[in-house]
Amino acid sequence: MKPSIKKEFMWGVTTLISGTSGVGKTSLAISVCMAAMKQNKRALFFTLEESNPQLTRNMKSLGFDLESFEKKGLLKIITSRPTALGIEAHLVTLYENIESFRPDVVVLDPITDLIEVGTKKEVRGMLIRIIDHMKNKLMTIVFTALVNRGTDSPSVQMSSMVDNWIRLDTNSKEKENQPYITIVKTRGMDHARNSFLLKFSNEGLEIGESI
Repeated sequence: MKPSIKKEFMWGVTTLISGTSGVGKTSLAISVCMAAMKQNKRALFFTLEESNPQLTRNMKSLGFDLESFEKKGLLKIITSRPTALGIEAHLVTLYENIESFRPDVVVLDPITDLIEVGTKKEVRGMLIRIIDHMKNKLMTIVFTALVNRGTDSPSVQMSSMVDNWIRLDTNSKEKENQPYITIVKTRGMDHARNSFLLKFSNEGLEIGESI
């Protein structure tokens, strides 16, 4: 039986999605937002890499119509370059948008970019404050984090702080880089221990067979 992220995902928890560059971290985070918005929940997407038009255009290839949810008032995309603000200013911007938009789901994509404006200790301290703040408001939090090829964990050590940890990677198959997904950790519930192919199409993301 294929696992289902949508069925197993619990609201009001903190989830880390880590992986190498281009493996689909942003797409998976957006799919969480889509699942929430289809239930009339609000999603705040805070991106440190892509502009709103670029993110909207890229997600159309997966069948995700972000513009329609923005028009409905269910999605707000905040774009900010890492070096445009300091650590505290990024935190204030996030808090202000949380208070004004009152989302059910908040995504920070990717947290590892904050290393450009702060030390690992400072970034980790910021993330702890964010988690505490949002858990008090019963919000669902999704962090994405870049890892270097050949390593398992992001440069900011935060696996102990999150409820769920999902790792994406690629497996060389017939000269193609085939993405796969592994659930490393889920706090308070059981999960599949092996890895599964992750397929992308104009109908979204699909979890395939075990590898």
